[in-house]
Amino acid sequence: MKHRIIISIIFVWAFLNVNAHNPNSDSLTVYIDNISVGKRCCIDFNRIPSILLENFYCNFLLECNRNRFPDVDSFSILNPKAIKQLFIEKSDVLSTDGILHVRTKKTKEGYLFINKSITNKIQELRCNIDELTVHYSLNNKIISNKEQVNKLLKLKEKDILDLDIFINEHSHSLTVNISTK
Repeated sequence: MKHRIIISIIFVWAFLNVNAHNPNSDSLTVYIDNISVGKRCCIDFNRIPSILLENFYCNFLLECNRNRFPDVDSFSILNPKAIKQLFIEKSDVLSTDGILHVRTKKTKEGYLFINKSITNKIQELRCNIDELTVHYSLNNKIISNKEQVNKLLKLKEKDILDLDIFINEHSHSLTVNISTK
């Protein structure tokens, strides 16, 4: 199993590096744990909510320093040891566009389900993701520290009782209320 993962990582890294100047490679939309971070040409890690960036992704997946979080960058700052799975999904049969999914090892299916629900809501309402600030609330408590972030990451989908997503267009914020068992 480890060999398949390593081979997959090498294949995707090679694919991304070989096609760096190919116009079709820029059409890849990139998601990290179902959070849209932009296109292959211009990844914006600031699309990841700051509480998650500070307390998880910068410590585990990305090379960040204390003074500056990554802005628009390439895959060179990803830690391959933190990646559980990489796969490319075609958006449709006739198109060359695809979606690159990066899954980290520490996230569970509940967290992925929550992020997928957020993405679907944003697409449904046709909001501009670049203008939204995402806030997570777990059992009526705003997630604001590392311990709460770890609880969010370890959620299992079967433990989620209710998921409410509210978008306030006036304040450009999205709040996700998660109720668990």
